Amino acid sequence: KWLLSQTPGERNNQHIVDSTHVLSLRSYVAGFLEGNTSASRPWFRIFSKNDELNENPENKSWLQHYTNRVLGCLTRSNFYNAAGGFYYDFGVFNTGSHYIDEIDGNLFFHNMDPGSYFVINNGFGEAVVLIREMSFSVKALVDRYGKKKNGKWDWSNFSTRVRTLYEDSNYSQMIDIVHIVKENENFNPDEPQVLLNKKWLSCTYELGGSGGQYYQDGQEFGASLIDDKEKEIYLNKSASKRKPFIIGKSDSNGNFEYGEKGPTLDALGLIKSLNKKAIGKDQALEQMLRPPLQGPASLKKSYITTAPNSYIPLDPSSLSQKGLRSVFEINPAIEHLVKDVSDLRDQVEKLYYADYL
Repeated sequence: KWLLSQTPGERNNQHIVDSTHVLSLRSYVAGFLEGNTSASRPWFRIFSKNDELNENPENKSWLQHYTNRVLGCLTRSNFYNAAGGFYYDFGVFNTGSHYIDEIDGNLFFHNMDPGSYFVINNGFGEAVVLIREMSFSVKALVDRYGKKKNGKWDWSNFSTRVRTLYEDSNYSQMIDIVHIVKENENFNPDEPQVLLNKKWLSCTYELGGSGGQYYQDGQEFGASLIDDKEKEIYLNKSASKRKPFIIGKSDSNGNFEYGEKGPTLDALGLIKSLNKKAIGKDQALEQMLRPPLQGPASLKKSYITTAPNSYIPLDPSSLSQKGLRSVFEINPAIEHLVKDVSDLRDQVEKLYYADYL
């Protein structure tokens, strides 16, 4: 809820003054991109479980051709762009996600922001249910899920509210929708896998539709927004042979929560300390360059200047009281602070594997 409530492009923390973790995270992402999913070289190979088949010249040629086709499919898609966002989320939250769509015959990978979707795991720790909430403008919603009959929009899969807003040209009005992907309970592998008889089922509906119940903070919400006749209307209902989403997390012995542990959470204390020390160093340098002064009261009315090549005249009484001097007669020990900061930066880089990647 907190992530979804943010203004797009808004910087959420204005107090980050030491960018060590940001640079380390970029090294983390670049290392994963080049090491795991490099666009400049083949990073996987398709082969059979049977070693003898793999060594057969005709099979080897066919498998290589198949590998090249899959690599070409990823190159034509936005995969290598989306993979960077996936690794950024993985480095920060220890989880990332892709929803894989097919647009005009090409794959399209949607990066879902952590916190904008719900995932349910099975007993083996595999994500088998994806639920996400999205907001579309009326125009974007109709363009994405609308169909035309005889050159006119078919409004059978939209609510009356959406149709009214569109016909009144209120295109910018935002509509909340829900998207659910889960295993198809009615899937029969003995029958042809056509239409909705596939393993994975995907349903999209307007918030308040398809049953009309949506709960927020324990309260039913949105049930009255849509008529009873429209409660079972889906914007889109489709099926796929393979799971259309990928949810990443580190290996673990237990089925722990996503985002529970990761480089950023491990380094969070060091990150806070580096920011605190950076602020303290700036304050110490400012006090050294522009120190507040103290001196005899008789100098209060005299002309005091700190301009270059100028001097401050002192009478014998002021000289006997040591004249003007800094209020903070301390040594900020900048060298020791720099060494401490350098040690903390090394630890942050190691937690992000920046020195390795």
